[in-house]
Amino acid sequence: MCVVDDCQASYRRKDHLNRHLLQHQGKTFKCPVENCSTEFSLQSNVKRHVEEIHDDSSTCDKTHKQHTCPEIGCGKVFRFVSQLRKHEDSHGRLSSFWFSV
Repeated sequence: MCVVDDCQASYRRKDHLNRHLLQHQGKTFKCPVENCSTEFSLQSNVKRHVEEIHDDSSTCDKTHKQHTCPEIGCGKVFRFVSQLRKHEDSHGRLSSFWFSV
């Protein structure tokens, strides 16, 4: 559990608690895109945020890329590529993403 006063956060894993404690210490990573005030506790989350939200945009206009399922007859649209990847598993085959890594 977090030991900071009035914070009710608790985690099963110590590394998750340690990452949470960084926020109380003001050790966060800010989005480098102008006019975007989003902050993260991990640098890797900033990278994902920039790729999924901004996609080479110079401002944070809160518009999002749309990721459409390529399965014939499906066409569902997702806000994040990670959501699309999870959805693709519902079609009963491995995502092509895993083969490109």
